[in-house]
Amino acid sequence: MTTQMKSLKNREISKLTEILMSLFSDLEYGLTFVLWDGSEIDIGNKVQPIKIHFSSMKILKRILFNPSAANFAELYCDQLIDIEGDLFESIAAADCFDYLDIPFVKKIIYGMKIWML
Repeated sequence: MTTQMKSLKNREISKLTEILMSLFSDLEYGLTFVLWDGSEIDIGNKVQPIKIHFSSMKILKRILFNPSAANFAELYCDQLIDIEGDLFESIAAADCFDYLDIPFVKKIIYGMKIWML
């Protein structure tokens, strides 16, 4: 992998981290997103020992465009994400996404940023 490709990946991960931190900073029950390259991003408050592993950007975008407990459950059942940690704690963490209140304008802005990744 060339230095330019590494730099591009680092910028992409940096932008993604910024988006995740901004969108999910108000989550009451935090967790860790583990990206396909091994990068870990803690989101929310009171980060629990729960890690959600994403195998690709495409799968992460599905969560970002529809952050809900149902979407997490569907992706988990379809084996598109992996959950590390206590299953009951992960359900409580996923439920917090249902109560997340993201203003409409912020959804539009971050939706465009996510789409451009």
